[in-house]
Amino acid sequence: MEQQYLKAAMDRKKAGYGWIEKQVVWGREFKGRAFVPSEKGRDVEAIVFQDFVPGQVYKRKVTLTNASYSFNTFKLLELPDSVKDFFTISYTHPGAISPGITCDLHIKFEPKLNEDIIECIPLLCQTGPQDIPLRCLTKKVMVSTRTPEVELNVIIGESVTRDLVLVN
Repeated sequence: MEQQYLKAAMDRKKAGYGWIEKQVVWGREFKGRAFVPSEKGRDVEAIVFQDFVPGQVYKRKVTLTNASYSFNTFKLLELPDSVKDFFTISYTHPGAISPGITCDLHIKFEPKLNEDIIECIPLLCQTGPQDIPLRCLTKKVMVSTRTPEVELNVIIGESVTRDLVLVN
């Protein structure tokens, strides 16, 4: 019977029950994003791999800062099956992190298809689940001209030819 209770408790813990708890400090309950991602000292809304080429390897170092009121920790959950083969995420699990303290995630992206990827990196924090948006964008052409408007000044029956220089 003791083994059954231990197994049931471990199953609940793996599912996240008993791990997620309300965080109340000085009578205020924390609600919001527990960990704020940043790259090179700037907070980011999403982790972006722009203009990637299939077959190449791209790396990013993302810093997660504990923005909650008290100690917090997180578990990195699995990426969706459709994209998990393209990413390797490594980090040293820091345990309980004080407010304002950081942890580094090292993300390695190896694209195999020439398609945009719009997903999230799922985290299970002590204050609840959190997703970090992940965008991987293929090369795209942005056509522009030197002047936003082209004036032809044509009167009925006339024809005019103009040269346009397009810049990518």
